[in-house]
Amino acid sequence: MLHASFLLITSVALLSIGIYGLMTRRNAIRMFISSELVVNAGILAAMTTFIYLGHSLPAGEAFLLYSIVLVAAESAVGIALFLLIMKLFATPQLDEIRKIREELS
Repeated sequence: MLHASFLLITSVALLSIGIYGLMTRRNAIRMFISSELVVNAGILAAMTTFIYLGHSLPAGEAFLLYSIVLVAAESAVGIALFLLIMKLFATPQLDEIRKIREELS
């Protein structure tokens, strides 16, 4: 079984990578993936906390399962929006999309 510190360090690493990706990237799909990393880091930290604090309550497990289902639904909506942006603007670069929208206004 994995040690709690390893899982929490992994969670912090995922959070750091996600925040870095959100701050530095202007590509829509990379920003989407970075936001998914941040959410998954939170779920991993919550799961580790529930497991290693000895709380094997069904409410905690149900909360985590509900969170995972919400993230999956959010991913489906995010991918659909990304495909719509690609269809309308033909570029994933958010700076270029902003320029195109300003020119159309």
